Amino acid sequence: MVLVVLDSSLANLALPAIAAVLLSVASWRWFFAVNIPLGIPAMVIGWSSLPLTRGTARPFDRPSAILNTLTFAALFLVVSAIAHGEVGAVTALIGAVGMLFFLLLYRRSRATDAPMVPLDLIAVPVLRLSYATSICAFGAQMIGLVCLPFLLPGRLHYSHAETGLLITCLPVGVPLAAPLSGRLIERMPAGLLGAIGLAIVSLAYALCDVGTPTLLLGAGIAACGFGFGIFQAPNNRTMIGSGPKERAGAAAGMQAVARLLGQTLGAVAVALLFRLNGTWSTAPLVAAAGLGALSAALSASRLRH
Repeated sequence: MVLVVLDSSLANLALPAIAAVLLSVASWRWFFAVNIPLGIPAMVIGWSSLPLTRGTARPFDRPSAILNTLTFAALFLVVSAIAHGEVGAVTALIGAVGMLFFLLLYRRSRATDAPMVPLDLIAVPVLRLSYATSICAFGAQMIGLVCLPFLLPGRLHYSHAETGLLITCLPVGVPLAAPLSGRLIERMPAGLLGAIGLAIVSLAYALCDVGTPTLLLGAGIAACGFGFGIFQAPNNRTMIGSGPKERAGAAAGMQAVARLLGQTLGAVAVALLFRLNGTWSTAPLVAAAGLGALSAALSASRLRH
């Protein structure tokens, strides 16, 4: 689990610096083109190295797939409308229909032993709390990643290269914390360890005043990554290991859903806060601190289970 965190963190570590260099010499449109030289080698390596797995005789559950798509489509349409200030009767109707789709999906998942969308795992208390913790934590992380590229050049007039290097401080902290987290996870409950890491995230965002000197600002951003690195490995371990062993694959799927849901909602929250307060506002950092504190409380509550 620690190796997975380190692997993803090293990739995230390189991206802000690459983006900074690219923006210093070319247009942002080249961000889309850069996926070609990166994607082709990844496809070749995967095709030649990844093992073939046996298929399953169970037929593809098309109704669940459709309900899942419609549920998340409705959710993101609603939050996007809220972010753009377009709330009205149509938004309320979309939200109501999305809730209906979710209830139908949940009912369908409860009616089978191995549902395609494993919402039945939410019934396990420690998993329910872990998913909620993950959503809030990844939401806080994404708020920082989205708002800082606006705040640093817009409010403090950093160049694109300087902005990229400062943002790189965030993923730098994750691989530094992962080995420590891996050692502590055998000695401390995952809920407590996650709460400590997320409390660091919350405090670091609260102290990340974009008016501070560059060195202190970089240290604060790095502390956010360090706290997140303390949290991530034990939380992933809990989400995959706390359910039935035969449902480990389903638990990993729900782990990915929680991560992506938190990241998406975090990005939308930044759009909403920028719309209400302007793109130079530090309100997103305040929101990230609050969301970090909430996720820390949720993680600590797992100690009762």
